[in-house]
Amino acid sequence: MTELEEDGEIIAVGDRIERLAEKATWQYYGNELDEICWHFDQYAPLRSTSPWSILGTVASISAVYVRLALTGAREQILRPEPGSSHLEEVLTTRNTRNPQREHEQRELAKHDPPAGATGWYGPDTLQAHEGDENLTGWIITLVDERIHPADPWVL
Repeated sequence: MTELEEDGEIIAVGDRIERLAEKATWQYYGNELDEICWHFDQYAPLRSTSPWSILGTVASISAVYVRLALTGAREQILRPEPGSSHLEEVLTTRNTRNPQREHEQRELAKHDPPAGATGWYGPDTLQAHEGDENLTGWIITLVDERIHPADPWVL
């Protein structure tokens, strides 16, 4: 449900919402969260021949966090550590704690400063470290839920 964050949408407990959705098919978390049946996807009709529409009143919202771990002996890629997810209940997606990454300045080679540079340092970059948390979205529970096939040509 990072779509909400990407589009800057706010959902609060008590809101009545109708969203396009797809059946969830990923195995991402390594625990019971992988059993979630649906994920919101406003662009489902572009990719799926069977998008669904979910309508209901928001009963609860929980932000989902995972711990990051380095994978691969050579690649050193940060990925979610299976089974490390935990939930934090919020009243609105606006109130979600978003872990801040550490800023790092990289020193440029002294023999090759960029044109017009005033110092030896390049731009700040965000640096994640093993064990850091990552916000991956929200679990939203609806009451009076109705799920029905959506018209695949409607956005």
